[in-house]
Amino acid sequence: MKHNYPIKYAVMPIKDKERRDDDWHDICYVIVKCFVLEERKHHKIDGENYTNYFVVCPYHYDRTYFHWVKSPPDSYYGEWVKAVYDTYDDALEEKERKNAEVEPHYIFDSEKRKKHMQLFNDQVELFKQFEKDVEAGTKELKVNGKPKEQTIITMSKKDNKLSKINLSFYDAIQGPYYGLNEIPYIAYTVSSRTFKRLKGMESLMNVDINEITKTPLLMNSKDNKFIKFISPKGNVSYLEPVHNYHQFYGYNEANYIEPEKIDTYIFTLENYKDMIDSYGFDCPEKNLSYSEGRSLILERFYNS
Repeated sequence: MKHNYPIKYAVMPIKDKERRDDDWHDICYVIVKCFVLEERKHHKIDGENYTNYFVVCPYHYDRTYFHWVKSPPDSYYGEWVKAVYDTYDDALEEKERKNAEVEPHYIFDSEKRKKHMQLFNDQVELFKQFEKDVEAGTKELKVNGKPKEQTIITMSKKDNKLSKINLSFYDAIQGPYYGLNEIPYIAYTVSSRTFKRLKGMESLMNVDINEITKTPLLMNSKDNKFIKFISPKGNVSYLEPVHNYHQFYGYNEANYIEPEKIDTYIFTLENYKDMIDSYGFDCPEKNLSYSEGRSLILERFYNS
């Protein structure tokens, strides 16, 4: 995976503007899987300690188009929280407590309070669907999952010499590190056993190259501005450079054919599913919108 931060469940606020002013307010809380970017341990004078966590939800709210966008972890969208959890159920008690804090209990008029409570409860129910949709859209994110080693091994076809590069596979292909985006290469998925064996070797002079190049993954050639992405069935799609990341461009070729003019082989533990999961971010079809549902709730509230 490209994003190898720890994954935990956290209780996060849903924010929106109220009509009474121009500020953003917490309207309710939800439980979602999050990337944990940072932990800070604090020591108290009485000898006790506690930890705060800086987490980022895989979906952030786009205030221009009024929908939630699945996107890579960006600290701009992060929140400090006091607790993270291994399961959804473990976080339920905190969610209920946080929601109780934003209930409209400050209203003394019983009829008005009843009306505002109905609005609040309707919004809580609406965003239970958000929790389900985020869960369905982040199946690739495993709580307490163990990341694969991200270093890569390259081999020059000129002399069969091997080099270990202490750099994430994804950083390498997005360049301009080590000039990989400027040279023709093919990246192959290898097993952890083969990868370990390659790390202890200086060249492949006495190794059958066909034994370790059975699973092509990516191909970069000088005649194409896109990186070709190869499925296990041999179908080819494209990764298109967009700003600081890549995204799928589309399926334009039926079968993968290895070209003759390749300078370098790259060996990685990453596989087809890892790539699909990693570049599944920033896809418009994965956006979530609840504007219509919330509009109906607010319309019912203001017209009642």
